[in-house]
Amino acid sequence: SDRIMEFKRKISLYFLVGFTSLHLYGQEAQFSQFYSASLFLNPAFAGATNGMSISVNYRAQPLTSNVSNELQQVSFQMPIYKGSASDSRLGGVGLTLFNQVMGAGRAFKTQGAMLALSKTISFDLFGPEFLTVGIQGGMTRRTIDFSNLQWPSQFNPFEPGGFDGSLSNPAAQFEDNINRPVINAGVMYQFNPEKDYLLYSISFFSGVAVTNINRPNTSFTTDQEAKQPMLIKYHGGFEYVINGKFRVSPNLLFAFQNGSIQSNFGGYLNYDLKGEKVQSFEDNLQIVGGLWYRLRDSFIFLVGVSKQKYRIGISYDLNKTFIGPSERNDTLQPAFELSLNYTFKSRQGSGRFSNPLF
Repeated sequence: SDRIMEFKRKISLYFLVGFTSLHLYGQEAQFSQFYSASLFLNPAFAGATNGMSISVNYRAQPLTSNVSNELQQVSFQMPIYKGSASDSRLGGVGLTLFNQVMGAGRAFKTQGAMLALSKTISFDLFGPEFLTVGIQGGMTRRTIDFSNLQWPSQFNPFEPGGFDGSLSNPAAQFEDNINRPVINAGVMYQFNPEKDYLLYSISFFSGVAVTNINRPNTSFTTDQEAKQPMLIKYHGGFEYVINGKFRVSPNLLFAFQNGSIQSNFGGYLNYDLKGEKVQSFEDNLQIVGGLWYRLRDSFIFLVGVSKQKYRIGISYDLNKTFIGPSERNDTLQPAFELSLNYTFKSRQGSGRFSNPLF
């Protein structure tokens, strides 16, 4: 009968949700505005801003009326100098706090606090090439609200709606929260990070980061292990000056985890509303447009504004979502992301490192 078929479908779906929830092997939290949340991308970015700065990101993807996927982060970054010379950067420090909410009834949550330290090495005392090495460590807390979960053992085909909440469930054998340390590391090469376009017409960067180096156990049971796979990321790009008003920034990002590869290709176009000279880029109001393509997954569109101390970006993702192994939804599910970056105080003159925009 139709009721029996519907009952079997619900059993399969909830079993799939319950199984994946307990091990939480899911995709690592990530933002579409990669460089606005740069400490999520690579701890070598710690202290890569011109001065002490704060960045805030909020991302939301409402999948259905009862299933959501939200991610927020706030980061503080500060460069460290040797003495008062503006070109004597030693490295930097960065603190990141994040919160992710996922699943039906907002049942799955991950919070974390991460501290990053970076060391900057100059290839030449007055040269434009630098190597930055960063390490990041902290704690993550994962929680499950079992009261919002429905188990296969609680379904009854003879009950209206097919679900009987009075039946026993196996939640008692699981922990509802786990706390685990996490260690990440990264390295990045930079050419002309000060964006001195009077001497050079290009600024270039390339980096590698490794997340979950210590393979934290994410299992919610005491008698099983679910080691979090390491995530390896490569990112690179350059910024090229077209003229006093336009700059273009092609970029790419590859992520490797547990045998899967994610490929991202895109770029940004900066337009200076006022400037006619390349040295005025950072002083004037700029409009930024961006387009990214995540291979076989989504398109990302971005608009933003920046001027000296602040950067604001809004992005819109068109994501393809998959409901289950045998059921595919080819409709494009949107995700929205808002970012804000503010630098409190910058050093003037040479040595003004900067982060790739957004």
